[in-house]
Amino acid sequence: MLEIFAHDNRSKVLALITVNFAFWLNTILLIPTAVGQELYGGTVSFIQFNDDGSFTFQLSHKGMPVVVKSPECDINNMFLVKMRHGKVKYEKLVRMRNDIRSVFLNTPAKLQISVFISFCDETTGYPLVDNIMLGQQVN
Repeated sequence: MLEIFAHDNRSKVLALITVNFAFWLNTILLIPTAVGQELYGGTVSFIQFNDDGSFTFQLSHKGMPVVVKSPECDINNMFLVKMRHGKVKYEKLVRMRNDIRSVFLNTPAKLQISVFISFCDETTGYPLVDNIMLGQQVN
């Protein structure tokens, strides 16, 4: 695409500078939207499955509950996963339910879980989980 506009070396350099400027401008503008998410990890110490498909759980690290550092959340030591438009669809909710169930039941395997939080639920005050990732605990 750059070759269409480039007739000489000055045009090539100008086109390259324009593309680089556009790339960096997009990067600077999009990074603040990704920074709002926070990552928490630990082992699952409590879980409650609800009739609507959602579930709440508690993480612990070295025997202490994991606490969310967010002043907007009324409850800082529990996590909520539910279907949300644009973030958590039915298939993702089922996968996260299965992941958290396997972590909770397989305590001898030392499975760890990491969760991404972006904001709090307005009705319950729980931090809302965007994604769950599994991993092995490393000593």
